[in-house]
Amino acid sequence: YDQRIEVHGAAGLLRAQNVLEDTVEVGNAAGFRRAPTMNFFLERYERAYLAEMAHFVAAVTAGTPLSSTITDGLQAQLMADAATLSLAEGQPITI
Repeated sequence: YDQRIEVHGAAGLLRAQNVLEDTVEVGNAAGFRRAPTMNFFLERYERAYLAEMAHFVAAVTAGTPLSSTITDGLQAQLMADAATLSLAEGQPITI
């Protein structure tokens, strides 16, 4: 259930971390501890799913375009393919 991802580019990076049960982190002589990752994906992504469904219903009701397009899906696939190739070749891949 590890959904961390980092995308590095020439102008910076984009990072998404795991969704935790709470935001408390404790540091003491034993080290640092924080809450575990939420166990079930519907809990972790509830707000995202609700926002996606609300946007879809609003767009269909109003007859407006969706904010994501087929190009967005293609770009995600190109990034995944480049990451796979980078792993296989052991070097960065330019997209």
